[in-house]
Amino acid sequence: MMHLLSQLRWGCVLALVSLPVVALGSQEAAAGQVQSFARPLVDQRAEAIKLPAAPADGNHGAALEFLRKLDVDTPAVPLMFDPATYKSQHPRLPILDGDALDRFRRNTSVFNTYTGYAKAITDPAVFNNLQNSSALLMVALATGEQGYFDMVKRLIESPLPNYGTQTKIYFIAYAYDWFYSRFTSAEKARYQKILYNLLLDLETELVATQPSPLNDVGYNRFEGGLLTASIALYPDHPRGQEHLEFAITYSNDILETARQIMGRTGGWHEGTDYYNIGISKVIPRMLWEWRTASGQDLFRQNPWVEGAIFFSIYKMRPDITPSRVADINLSYMVADNAVWPLSIEYRNPYGLWFARRMTMDVAGYIGAQRKPNGVDPSLYPWGYPDWSEYAEAPPGDLPKAWIFEGIGEVVMRSGWTEDDTVLEFKAGPSFWSHSDLDNGAFTIYRRGALAINSGAYAYYGDEHHLNYKRQTISKNSMTVYDPADTFTTVVERPLANDGGQRRIDGYFGVGAPSIYDERLALAYEEWSLGGGAGRLPSPSSASSLQLWKNQGDTFLMGRITAFDTNKEYGFVSADLTRAYTNEQSGSNPIHRTRRVRQWNRSLLFAGYKYVVLFDQVSSYNADFKKRWLLHTINEPAVNGKDVSALRDDLVTSSFTFARGLQYASPNFKQYQYNGKLQMRSLLPAEAQIAKVGGPGREFEVDGQNYGITLAVDPWRSPAGVISTDPKKGPGEPGAWRLEISPPAPAEDDVFLNVLYPSETNGPPMPPTLALTGEGYRGLVLEDAEQPWVILFLNSGASAGPVSYTAGLDREARHWLGNLTPGQYRLLCNDQVVGDGLIVGPEGVLSIKAPGAGAFQLIPLPQETAPVEPEF
Repeated sequence: MMHLLSQLRWGCVLALVSLPVVALGSQEAAAGQVQSFARPLVDQRAEAIKLPAAPADGNHGAALEFLRKLDVDTPAVPLMFDPATYKSQHPRLPILDGDALDRFRRNTSVFNTYTGYAKAITDPAVFNNLQNSSALLMVALATGEQGYFDMVKRLIESPLPNYGTQTKIYFIAYAYDWFYSRFTSAEKARYQKILYNLLLDLETELVATQPSPLNDVGYNRFEGGLLTASIALYPDHPRGQEHLEFAITYSNDILETARQIMGRTGGWHEGTDYYNIGISKVIPRMLWEWRTASGQDLFRQNPWVEGAIFFSIYKMRPDITPSRVADINLSYMVADNAVWPLSIEYRNPYGLWFARRMTMDVAGYIGAQRKPNGVDPSLYPWGYPDWSEYAEAPPGDLPKAWIFEGIGEVVMRSGWTEDDTVLEFKAGPSFWSHSDLDNGAFTIYRRGALAINSGAYAYYGDEHHLNYKRQTISKNSMTVYDPADTFTTVVERPLANDGGQRRIDGYFGVGAPSIYDERLALAYEEWSLGGGAGRLPSPSSASSLQLWKNQGDTFLMGRITAFDTNKEYGFVSADLTRAYTNEQSGSNPIHRTRRVRQWNRSLLFAGYKYVVLFDQVSSYNADFKKRWLLHTINEPAVNGKDVSALRDDLVTSSFTFARGLQYASPNFKQYQYNGKLQMRSLLPAEAQIAKVGGPGREFEVDGQNYGITLAVDPWRSPAGVISTDPKKGPGEPGAWRLEISPPAPAEDDVFLNVLYPSETNGPPMPPTLALTGEGYRGLVLEDAEQPWVILFLNSGASAGPVSYTAGLDREARHWLGNLTPGQYRLLCNDQVVGDGLIVGPEGVLSIKAPGAGAFQLIPLPQETAPVEPEF
C-alpha cells in the first residue's frame, strides 16, 4: 500500500474566519445609530456591528428575525452521539411515510415525473445521476411494486461506474435502510458488506488525500455519504460505532468551519457553482439525516444555517444568471440545493419565492413565471414533494444591500427587475480554494455586465487560469508593480508579474488546512495494513479551523471596516493593505515584495444610481507604478477624463435563459443586453488613462498574452483558446481593460472616480466638480432629481472641523464618509442646518441641506457617550 502521506492533492481547500460585520440598514444622520463591539480575530482585532431591526425602506418580516437574534461569535452546535436516543431500528434515514407518502402518490404531475426518471434507468451508469437513482427509490417506496424493488437490488450489486463512489454509497445506504424489512437475511448480509467496504474506501481516500473539509474535494467526498452510510450501518455492523464516530468528527469539522465562513448572513468563497454542486447540499443533508437518526435537531440549534438561503438570492443577476465571482463555469442560476430544503425547513418566504422559480424543470428550463409544487427527486429527503401551502414573499422587502460577513462580500441592488443595477464588492480573508486574488474588486451589472471580473474558468491551473484569471490584474482592483517581484511555483512554473495581491493557493506553495495530520495518516495506514485490527483511528475534532487560524498571517487579507445602507445609498469601506503586504512580504516570494504600505477603498452607491470610488494608496517606493483597473467586455471609448463602454449585444448561450425574461428570445437561447457604463476620472487631476485589449492583448500581463487553456470547448475555448466573442454565452471573459495611473511617481496617491451605469440610450453623465480640501476629497454631482455633495475624509484625518463649498441651485444630499464617530453640527454660511448629528461606527453622515454656500462640519464635545438603541 502506498504511504498515505506521499499522496498530495492540489485540489481546493477552504479555511475560514469571521469577518467584521457592519450594519444592514441605516437612518438619517440625526437619528441613526448602530451598536458596535470588537472581538479578536487571530491576533488582530476586527470590529463587528450588530444588525439593525429593519431598513428604512422595507419590512423584513419574521423570516429575517434570526439575523438580529444571533451573536456573531456563537459557535456551531455539533453532532452529539447518545446511544440512549439513537434510533436502533430501520428506517434511520429520512423517509416519506404516512400522509406525506399519500400526498406524493396523489400529486399526479410530480409522481409521474419521478416515475419517468425511474423508468429511464437502463444502465448502472445512472449512479452518476442522483436524479434517476433517487427517483427509483422514491417510486419503489411509493408503489411497492416488485419490478422497481428488483431494479433497486440489481443496482446495489452492479459494478461501480467511474467517479461513482459518492453516488453509489448514498444510493445503497438509503436502499439498505428503507427496504431493510423486505430483504432476505442473505441479502442483508451481502448489502451490508458492500456498503461497509465502500465506506472503508471512502475513509481511506479522505485520509490519503487529506482534503480540508470545506473545499470542493473535501465536501464532495463527504457528500458521497460518509455520515449517510455510517447511520445506515450502525448498530447493524459490529464495527459500526467506530465508523459512525469517525463520520461525526468529520461532520462536526465541516459544520464548525461552515459556521465561520457563512456567518449569520450566508456566503461562500468559491462562488455559486461550487456552492450549488457541493456545500449547499452537504449541510442540509447532514442535519436532516442526523435529526432523523438521533433526534438532535441541529436546524433549531444552529439557526445561522438559514442565512445560507440568501447567498443564491442576492447573487442572482437581473438576467437570472449568477454572479461571475470566483471559479464559475456553468453560469446558470439554479436553486436546487440549499435554498429549496432550507426554505422548507425554516418556512422562509423569500427562499420559497426564489426556489419555486429558479429550479430547473424536466425540460431543462428555469424561469421567473414557473411555480412548481414538487421537488427534483435528487433533493429528497431534504424537502417534500408537495409544499404548495407554504407562504412565499418576493425579495422586494429585502434590504437593497447585503453583507456576506464571513467572506467579506457586499452586494447592492437598485431593485429586483431586469432593468435594475447590481453591484458587488469584495474585501475578505483568503480561503485558499477556487477564489481569486480579488480583494477590493467590484463588478457592475445594468442591462448587461458592464464592469466585469474578466477571464475564464475553463481549466483549473492552466496558463490562463494561473497567470491571468486568478490574479488581481483581471479584476477591477489595484496593482502596484515592482519589476523585481518575480515568482516560480512549486512545480517550477514561472508566473507573470501582475503587480497584484499575495498568492494563496497550492500551485503557489501555500498549504491547505486539513483535519488530517501526520499522526492520523500513519495510524490509519498501520490500521489498514493490519487488516483493520484494533480500533479505527479517528481524526481530532475541528482541527482544520484551528489550523487556518494558526496561519492567520497568511490568510488574513482584506477587511471591511464600514458598511451602511438605507433607501438613499449603500456604502462600504475596506482596508486592503494585507492583501498585498504582510509580515512575510519581502522574505517569502509567495507573499511577494513589500510594495503596498496602505490601501483603503471606499465605495458609495449614491441613490443606487452612481458608483463613487475613493482610493488612498501608499507604496513603499515611488517608482512602483500604480494602476487603477476597470475591465469591460467591449472596447471602451476614452475622451479625456471621460470613459464609456457599451454592452449592446444579442447573446446566444450554450444554455437557456430563464422563462419569463422580457429581453429573452422566444426559445430562451438568446438575450438582448442593452447596457452602458460611463465613468469620469476626477483624481489624480492629470491621470494617465491607458487602454489594453483587443486581438492578441485580451489577457495581457507584463507584456505577454495568456489566452491559452487546456480545455477545448466549442463555446468557451475552441481550439484551446479562450473565446472573447461578446455574442456567445454564458461566459463573459472580456477583452478590454483601462489602467488609470498617476501622472508622476509618488509614494502616496489618491484616486476618485464616479461611474454611471444605465441602458444604452440613457442620459449622459451629469456635471461633476471635484472638491479638494484639508483632510478630504470629494465631488459635487448635479443629478437632475437629487444633487449630491460627497466627501471622503482621508485616512488618519482628525475629528476636527471640515470646511467645503458647494454651488448648487437647489437642496442637495450632503454625504460625508470616513468620519470619526461622535456628534456633529453642520453650518451653512454660519447658520446651523443640523445639530446633534450622530455619526455611528460606520463613519457616515447623510443629511439634506442647502445646495449652495460655505459649509462647516464641527465635532461637538462628548460629555457622555451616545445612547445606543437595542435591537
